[in-house]
Amino acid sequence: MRIFPFFLAMSAGMFGCHGSGDILSQSLNESEQVAVLKTVNNHQVVVCDFELLKDTIAVPLSYLTEELHIVRLDNSPEAYVPVSDVSVGDHCLLVGGDYWNGKVPHKLFDRSGSFITDIGGFGRGPGEYFTSIFSQQLDEKNNRIYLLPWRSDRILVYDLKGNPLDPIRLPCRIHIGRFRVNREDSIVSVFVAPVNDRRTNTQPTVHFAWSQDMSGKFLKGLSLSPEYLSVFDMTRFEANYPHSFGNVREQDVYTATSINPRQDTLYHYDVQNNQLIPRFTIDFKNGKIPVVRLYCELPNHYIGRFAELKEVARGMFRTVNCKYFLIDKTTLKGSYIKLENDFLGNMDIAAIKDPAGSFWDGYYVDNYDPAYLLEGLENTLAGKKMSAEMREKLTRLKDSIKETDNNYVFYAKLK
Repeated sequence: MRIFPFFLAMSAGMFGCHGSGDILSQSLNESEQVAVLKTVNNHQVVVCDFELLKDTIAVPLSYLTEELHIVRLDNSPEAYVPVSDVSVGDHCLLVGGDYWNGKVPHKLFDRSGSFITDIGGFGRGPGEYFTSIFSQQLDEKNNRIYLLPWRSDRILVYDLKGNPLDPIRLPCRIHIGRFRVNREDSIVSVFVAPVNDRRTNTQPTVHFAWSQDMSGKFLKGLSLSPEYLSVFDMTRFEANYPHSFGNVREQDVYTATSINPRQDTLYHYDVQNNQLIPRFTIDFKNGKIPVVRLYCELPNHYIGRFAELKEVARGMFRTVNCKYFLIDKTTLKGSYIKLENDFLGNMDIAAIKDPAGSFWDGYYVDNYDPAYLLEGLENTLAGKKMSAEMREKLTRLKDSIKETDNNYVFYAKLK
């Protein structure tokens, strides 16, 4: 088995990754303005001044979302899932699989947690994938599920019964990427991490973003021209990790880099005009740039994470000194935050999961291993003041959980 130390460390290192400093009892509206609007090529960009992010405030999850739903996934042996990405639909939950630990395929559940079917499987036959899935899309309206494996030249397609359908061919084989299928106009937009390292990709990256039709015909694309070269051209695959969170109407695109930290930007990919539109960045004013950064766009805010990497063994790193921030798009006020699940007694979300990476396709969504969830509930009950009603609610939930259970999915629609 080949090991990818950086990605493994990032996944493991999120647990126990806390912010630091005193927590102020104020709202985001009482915080200072930390960003300004700047015009770049006729586009308005939110530019945050890193030095103005100072105080840390507690932000309840209900400030960003509607009602929280807790789903206990089916405990049948064929339904067990890893801690992985979850896509929330109107009727279904698509839970990601795991290549590295048992080759668990993607699985589809209904919203009550009942297991429906596997989606594909590991192998080299029709509808199978021989490595990890990097990007997924649940399209209930059109009875489709789309999966993009690592180092692939196609997006795999299934119906909601798990039957494989004709794949969407890509114009080239890509290392890792994100995509969005818009069946209304039959356009597929793709955003990839450029890789020019022949150890991992035999074809140098030509386009890092493009549009195509469902048959695979290339329409428009952005090449690694001098305009974009300094932003996207990397030589080691560990150094670029593309994101597209899908919480806004436009396709948001962001490439996280860690080996060579630099000031980076969150963009929208304008498919019709084939251009990147800058929307959010942080000005570090030539200061020390945090090695680990993540920027995520929400309907009304930008949320993100800063962290450092600590080498815990040769070639293995852990994220430490994590800080999370939240900035209002309208007022441009912002602060470091401690995101608390006030639906569950103000449970510290960062003690178990990464708050900045928990917002996908218009939802807050997390996939909890029962042991970690139990620990979070026990710590909340022991360390938080709460009403008798809330304490009873948390105690009932805690007592109902067994460490041998399948995972628990939390989801709440974004406001």
